[in-house]
Amino acid sequence: MARFDVTPVIRSCVTLERPLARKHGAALKWQTSVESLYLFGDSGALYQVLTNLIRNAVDASQNPKSAVLISLDRVADNLVLAVRDGGQGIAPEHLPQIFDRGFTTKPPGKGSGIGLAVVKEITEAMFGGRFTWNRALEAERRSR
Repeated sequence: MARFDVTPVIRSCVTLERPLARKHGAALKWQTSVESLYLFGDSGALYQVLTNLIRNAVDASQNPKSAVLISLDRVADNLVLAVRDGGQGIAPEHLPQIFDRGFTTKPPGKGSGIGLAVVKEITEAMFGGRFTWNRALEAERRSR
């Protein structure tokens, strides 16, 4: 546990996940308004959070040449890390379960169901943050 700069950790993760995303037909795009911002915790844990989110977003992006956007912004005293994909979204009946250990919408052998649970646990316990799902975006996706 130490003080670390968030931006290079995220940039490194995006760079290392790009080949896997490309292999699955998705492009990773990175944008930030934050040059440098420090958190206290384990930089490897933040890396794990982002890796899980990116891989879920890539899996959800079934359209050829789809993009996954990773953004980092500061809003007041909050750091906002967002991962957006162009997938179909999660069915409304599954939303209450997405953070439950073992829950997955992926076919057998394709997902363990622990990724989002780990993301939520690390975000809340280590960094004092919260993980939210953009329900407005989900509603928009379903209406397409």
